[in-house]
Amino acid sequence: MIGLAPMAGYTDAAFRMLCRKAGAEIAYTEMVSAEALVRGKTEIMVRRGDSPLAVQLFGSRERALIEAAGIAEKKADFIDLNAGCPSPDLTDTGAGAALLRKPKALAELAAAISSTTKKPASVKIRLGW
Repeated sequence: MIGLAPMAGYTDAAFRMLCRKAGAEIAYTEMVSAEALVRGKTEIMVRRGDSPLAVQLFGSRERALIEAAGIAEKKADFIDLNAGCPSPDLTDTGAGAALLRKPKALAELAAAISSTTKKPASVKIRLGW
């Protein structure tokens, strides 16, 4: 199976469709801020044929991530929590790879997201951060 990984600034709907035409069978959205999604400051753009699709969420507040997963599941085939991005823009707020500092809290956060959505949920992590 060929999959298109989430890449900030690249995996928008148009690029995902181009990659699907080139053989990508599954794709991820760019990172979507849970806070922005909940507040209506961003939206998830999906085109016909853009499936299966994972929406990758980032954030550090459980409530916002749970609400965002509820919004995202309307357009996604599964939900992915970003716990791997080392960018200071994310880690300074406790999101992205900063979630790896507290493995038990990360596991509880992932379980909370998983238990509130009907879609499969996953967590993106990295080694060595």
